[in-house]
Amino acid sequence: FRPVIIAGGGVHYSSRAYKELRDLSETLSIPVATTFNGRGSFPEDHPLSAGRIGVHAASFSNRIVSEADVILAVGCRFAALSTNLWSNINPEAKIIHVDIDPEIIGRNYHAEVGIVGDAKKVLSEMLERSRGLTYLGRDKREEWLRFIERVKEEWRSSETYFKVFSDSEPIKPQRLCAEIRRVCGRETIFALDAGNNKMWSSTFLEIYEPHTWIQSGCFGPMGYAIPAAIACRLALRESNRDVVAICGDGGFYMSMHEIATSIQEKAPILVCIFNDGSLGTIKHRQRELYGGRLISVILKNPSFADIAEAFGCHGISVEKVSHIKPALEEGLRSIRNGETTIIDIKIDGEEPLPS
Repeated sequence: FRPVIIAGGGVHYSSRAYKELRDLSETLSIPVATTFNGRGSFPEDHPLSAGRIGVHAASFSNRIVSEADVILAVGCRFAALSTNLWSNINPEAKIIHVDIDPEIIGRNYHAEVGIVGDAKKVLSEMLERSRGLTYLGRDKREEWLRFIERVKEEWRSSETYFKVFSDSEPIKPQRLCAEIRRVCGRETIFALDAGNNKMWSSTFLEIYEPHTWIQSGCFGPMGYAIPAAIACRLALRESNRDVVAICGDGGFYMSMHEIATSIQEKAPILVCIFNDGSLGTIKHRQRELYGGRLISVILKNPSFADIAEAFGCHGISVEKVSHIKPALEEGLRSIRNGETTIIDIKIDGEEPLPS
């Protein structure tokens, strides 16, 4: 009566089973949650979207999977990051686990039914077999969907979410993510680094289309975003789609030399630096674990906009909320004219991630 589909990276990597996933969800009125790797397989502005689950996710997403009594997991490993360290899955739920790799099925959670196969083929067969079936629990399903809408509304009313509208300075990362989403088109490709910038973006920057959320999978390599964005731009030479790299100041240090590659290879990208003057993820962990004592995590940064100009590309500094939108619009115009652009955005490094 309370089913949910969890879509993992296998929906992308197998046969791009996006249509089959959406058709099955809509035909049976089943909400779809995604893992980090599964983002983009189901539009997050769809009424049946349950968002991204796992660590630092929106509260409604984890609550939905914790209340579900049947889980259809497609191309999903039930990894630590997507299960909040194996804490957000209802232990009483019956799990139907679909994966192309038989070693994955039942590895972390017992599968009531295990299906080895390509996601596109399996979902297509499920959809075909579901047509014309008489469903006896329609009232219960409608009650489940009302519950989902209610917990979504509770999230949208929360203090954490409401900061997407905050005018306070330093800039709240929630507001920055919301502004990036508003300015960038649905098909903009976002390449994410490791760290708090990725966590903020995975919760407050909605993803609507396949292959528009590029990240390092289960790894956490700082410095990933810029070379990944360049690779996307090179792969899409004939396309006019925008490519945006999102990184922190620490991650920018680790691959800023690749800006030269972007210029040399005529692969213009927009780089948005979430600049909190620190190695934010480690800083917050040190505070939690060592009574507030900080070691080697505070950064004394130069002007990244000046560094951009030194490379021969366009640099913009942003410290005021009112300057975010104009800076993003200017940056997009620049990359569309062939000029890589770096926007250095000072954010509030003391803002806690969603728990």
